[in-house]
Amino acid sequence: SDAFIMPGTAELQSIATMEAMASGLPIIALAAAALPELVKDGVNGFLHQPDDEVRLASCIATLLSDVALCRMMGRASLREIQKHNIQRTVSSFEALYAALQSEAVSWCRTGRECVLAATVGT
Repeated sequence: SDAFIMPGTAELQSIATMEAMASGLPIIALAAAALPELVKDGVNGFLHQPDDEVRLASCIATLLSDVALCRMMGRASLREIQKHNIQRTVSSFEALYAALQSEAVSWCRTGRECVLAATVGT
């Protein structure tokens, strides 16, 4: 494949898009939901608005006519997808949960009513 194109609204938090990025492909996707978090317009691919077929066609033509741009955006996809590495994601969630737990514990210690008190430390 030369590029990955996700023009529709069926899968807006696209695992398929992430897999294509991990394969080193430039991405053309809809500028909606989580896709702009993955696709940086002009960096690792292009974004288009819903119902903008002219922009979609232009993005496809641009990538198909410029092999060097295609390769550059594919390398950028590989770099961008590293931000979504499973270890990094797990570490971020663990830090968030630890911070929330610490906050709940401090609320309970100051005598504030704490709905989460029963679940802290379990």
